[in-house]
Amino acid sequence: MLIAPSCSDNEEDNHIYVTSVKISKPQLFLTVDQNETLTATVIPESATEKTVTWSSDDPEVASVDQSTGKVTALSIGEAVITVTTKDGNYKDHCTVTVAEAIIAVTGVKIDNEDITLHVGEMEVMTATITPEDATDKSVT
Repeated sequence: MLIAPSCSDNEEDNHIYVTSVKISKPQLFLTVDQNETLTATVIPESATEKTVTWSSDDPEVASVDQSTGKVTALSIGEAVITVTTKDGNYKDHCTVTVAEAIIAVTGVKIDNEDITLHVGEMEVMTATITPEDATDKSVT
């Protein structure tokens, strides 16, 4: 007498399906050349297949590693990073805004620190800002 395997022997019966995915941050602000790794939470935590992939709608502004979620800011602008579950049914998004890096002034030096003037005389002084590539080199 042969006995057919029961339905409970089927691995599909034990499969726990994904119901959603959530990115760790809905918005991200970076400067050019900065990077940050986003994380994805697959729900439920007990889901059988938790694999996700990452993509950018503008990889010239912000690229993302497809498997790790590491975002790298490449140029000024805005890009949307999307995480997608393996089955393609669930997605979430993070808007990445990339701005110019601000380079702070670290010093100011006047070219002639010791000036003697008589009434009615004038002298032009020049200020040198460091570092040379500071974002805002205006002086008063």
